[in-house]
Amino acid sequence: MLRGGEFIGFLVLAYLFGSWPFGYRIAKWFKGPGFDIRNYGSNNIGFTNVYRTLGPLPGFLVLTADILKGLLPVYACKSVLGEGFAAVCLLAAALGHVKSIYFYVVEGRFSGGKAVATLAGGAFALQPLVMTGVLAIFLLVLATTRYLSLASLIGAYSAVALSNAFGLGLEWNLVFAFAAVLISVTHWRNIVRLWRGTERRFVRSTGEAKSDEIPLIVFVIHPTSVEDLNQSAMSAWLAKLTDHKIVPMWFIRWITRQSPVLELDEQGVIEMNDGSKVRPCIWSVPLLPSDIKALTTPPTVAEIAVSLRRPEPTASDERATLVKEWVLRSEVMRSLQSAAVHAERRGVKVMGLGALLSTFGNGGGYLQEWAKAKGLKIVIDNGAANTAASVITGIEDLAPKPLSECVVATVGASGFIGTSVVRALSGRVGRQIAIARDERKLRNLDAEVVSTTDLASIVDADVVIFTTSSARPIITAENVHFLKCGAVIHDNAIPHDVDDEVLSVRPDLTISRSGLILPPGDYSSRVNFHFGTTVYDGKERQLFPACLIQAVILGATGQYEHASCGAMVRPKDIEFFRKQSQLLGFQVIVTDISEPEVFAGASS
Repeated sequence: MLRGGEFIGFLVLAYLFGSWPFGYRIAKWFKGPGFDIRNYGSNNIGFTNVYRTLGPLPGFLVLTADILKGLLPVYACKSVLGEGFAAVCLLAAALGHVKSIYFYVVEGRFSGGKAVATLAGGAFALQPLVMTGVLAIFLLVLATTRYLSLASLIGAYSAVALSNAFGLGLEWNLVFAFAAVLISVTHWRNIVRLWRGTERRFVRSTGEAKSDEIPLIVFVIHPTSVEDLNQSAMSAWLAKLTDHKIVPMWFIRWITRQSPVLELDEQGVIEMNDGSKVRPCIWSVPLLPSDIKALTTPPTVAEIAVSLRRPEPTASDERATLVKEWVLRSEVMRSLQSAAVHAERRGVKVMGLGALLSTFGNGGGYLQEWAKAKGLKIVIDNGAANTAASVITGIEDLAPKPLSECVVATVGASGFIGTSVVRALSGRVGRQIAIARDERKLRNLDAEVVSTTDLASIVDADVVIFTTSSARPIITAENVHFLKCGAVIHDNAIPHDVDDEVLSVRPDLTISRSGLILPPGDYSSRVNFHFGTTVYDGKERQLFPACLIQAVILGATGQYEHASCGAMVRPKDIEFFRKQSQLLGFQVIVTDISEPEVFAGASS
């Protein structure tokens, strides 16, 4: 019993000692109490980031301290209880380093490092012969590739191989295997960047460009179908499980709800006409449209009150506060909060939201409020202004007659983009019809606008604009008779509001996609946005959503006061992006539905 008590005591002490963030504290010692090493470089508290950010002396102090994190508690436990108990203490110290209770107490969430030095220090105290071989392999890989992350990963798995080769037994093989898996988990972002070819080397070769000197923007999207999970190396296995019917769909949806934000691409750079450059980082919340709608559409106030264990409110402001609290606790919000923190620590100034995420949480308004409350300076942008600007440009290009003579209907007029388009077109068209599910949300529109909830009212419209956030098509072969003969349809929604089968029934219609932007230069992304391509100067070029380009323009100009966040989009912001798009070389492309993949959501 005494021996068991001693073991538990050593476990607790090992975890607590491992939890002390030496890198975080040493960085403050060198730079001052207001300095947070997690806001620089790779955002990690370990040796590599401290070395790159602050120099050799603080870097090697952190390396020494992190090695002692593992060595001292393991050596102490080994002296009293033996190697077997000490090996478990090593894993406890490593867990403390990765999930530090220090940050939980101070910040309310677990944070930490990657545990390579901590595991190495403790393992040397237990199996010096194995670790000497591991060190040799680690240094060889680092010297030949200059990738510290790759050297750490190969070193971790070489420990398993050497343990087996030296005949240490199943127990030691399992200990080293657990350590290797833990290092793989803490390096999962590095693994993706190694796979993509975007991982940063520990030491640059002569003349190697410093990619981190180019401003970054983050754009967060979500898959439009299960097939889109193939676009990330970290989630492609889920799509394969579905393709082969190995697991049911409900399991895939449960897994994606637990998944972190995925980094899809950050390899390309957009160089604009004025010489400014921006590197877009495309991230993904791995949730399908139906799941996002289920997670972001509040149930009744009574159901929310029950789920939050609150009394049901009666006053309207109390009901709104309760709904806001429910949204802030959703899986989508937690994913976006994590993305915002990670983006700021990478030095990102603006984070754009795409597709259904652009309307979530009051159009990013709740996320922006949360970020400010947490002391984050990052700007949240839903892209509504530039999207509205591209819609207006598309209408001007394809309208069957002058806008002043056209009847224009906007479906989804109560949303951010729909409202912006209706207001921007006020006084410029013959007659406007605004259509939404909730007529109360249309009361603030101009008196000249006809407001209705009846979709059939589009029958008189020369131009119909779709800007809803519906997870399913609104116009199908069954109700396409609502559309006027020869009408021009602008489908600006993702997922699309107009089913791709419509033209087989109504070839008289002109269906176009607005919100498509051709950037200057030859920028392309490995991410398929399902917006298709266009031929420009004899080359096939990828098209991009206007909401992504809005974040790029904000990053290039630094005029963050024009960001779209919340329910209102000002006309002056729409004009700002129309002007900047022309100055910087972004072209609005209006395409028809001649290429089915634009609408079908097929991955390439």
